[in-house]
Amino acid sequence: MSERATRREDPRVRARRRRRRAAHTALWLAVGLAALVAGASRGPAATREISRRLRNEPFLLEALQVLGTRRLDAQAVAAASGLRHGTPLVDVDPERVEERVAGLPSVASVRSLRIPPDRFVLDVVERTPRAVLAAGPAAGFVVCDRGVAFARARPAERAGLPSLRTQARLKPGEAHADVAAAVDLIAALTAHGLVPAEIELPARERSEGPRVRLRGLRAGIDVGWEPWDAALGRLVQLLATRPELALAAQEIDVRFAGQAVVRGDGGTVSGEAEQAAAARRRAAPSNDPRSG
Repeated sequence: MSERATRREDPRVRARRRRRRAAHTALWLAVGLAALVAGASRGPAATREISRRLRNEPFLLEALQVLGTRRLDAQAVAAASGLRHGTPLVDVDPERVEERVAGLPSVASVRSLRIPPDRFVLDVVERTPRAVLAAGPAAGFVVCDRGVAFARARPAERAGLPSLRTQARLKPGEAHADVAAAVDLIAALTAHGLVPAEIELPARERSEGPRVRLRGLRAGIDVGWEPWDAALGRLVQLLATRPELALAAQEIDVRFAGQAVVRGDGGTVSGEAEQAAAARRRAAPSNDPRSG
């Protein structure tokens, strides 16, 4: 079942079904335990007979169901699980199955459920792409919130996601803390109503921090290292009050408190200082003798 189909399902129906499955599993385990206890009381021969029955029809794996896949193919998840048709359900170790499936780069988390007598369910949560790497061994791969390069970008992702340039030599399937920080910056920009086109991430020891390019602006914007709220607040104020200044800029620097520095063909202007000067000019009394 696809995630899209799962989303259309009434949550109350899904919850009732999960409760039924949990109750069914608990009942099955209770019956099995009771049978083992009863068998133990009758001796080793009876215990071996119960064990033999649990490893034969109808308790052999017949159906493996994979839920939640979007990018991943359900067959690939099934193959990674290592489960084989006809395996006694009692011998399946859910934790080991989850560990194997979690090893797929695109998988963020996975849960499993044995449903007696013959079903096993894998519920997969895939990683969400946040940016496309533009350089390095994993160039062309998408990265998730945790900084993992997990899959090759699709055409729509190349067109719609920010591009990320980093000094980190990130390989497919690997995570990097600086890449995760860059994804956090993308989230912060989006929260401020800004649409990033490119994030350039220098080495952490360099003081200038990330440089951002927004869709519709040619300027490279220096925002410094985290936390970013104050710097992005200055950027939003500049864009709201002096959009023509921002549009003409080649570089914008919002790293320092109290100012947004704009550099262009005409030199360097402090955005907030220029706004303050304009306000003072408007407030100054007129020298026109006709006034008053």
